[in-house]
Amino acid sequence: MNTLRNVAIQIDFADSAPLYFQDPVTIIETDNPEEVDTCMRKIQSAVDNGFYAAGYVAYEAAEGLRPEYPVAPGVETPLIWFGIFKSPAAPPEEQGKCPFHLSNWKLSTTERDYEKNIERIRRAISRGETYQVNYTARLNAQFLGYARSLYEQLKASQKGGTVRICIRDGTRFFLSPRNFFFSGRETVCL
Repeated sequence: MNTLRNVAIQIDFADSAPLYFQDPVTIIETDNPEEVDTCMRKIQSAVDNGFYAAGYVAYEAAEGLRPEYPVAPGVETPLIWFGIFKSPAAPPEEQGKCPFHLSNWKLSTTERDYEKNIERIRRAISRGETYQVNYTARLNAQFLGYARSLYEQLKASQKGGTVRICIRDGTRFFLSPRNFFFSGRETVCL
């Protein structure tokens, strides 16, 4: 566990007010697949003791939970990253629209590799090894300006839940057309 200040997390819901978290008590994170299960247990223990946990589990963390699931090498983000918080924070003040520039998106894989991967998926489905695959690939773009303005624009275009996490080396956005997040009386569920 690491202590880290200047962390802010905003979780937006399609059907209720957003939650904000800042200045965690501690951070639970790992880059090592062998530590994924231990981190998950620490996060659950913190929640069981009345704390809030907000963060993410990267797809590539699957290797730490189920070694038979192959994952892509070269992940540039922690496999697990969660802030542990005493309680939600007051929402930040609105800053208005601030300028930003985003270059064209560029797919991180080649067209040939993309086509090979899709064909592998089709063969696995036809052999009955799986019935569904969520294929993802990274997109990269150059960004200049205010990250919150970009986030607000992306959020406005989504119909589901969104999450904005500001951590040590920048801002990460998690956006989905599905509403993975919903709030109950005392819980937020994925």
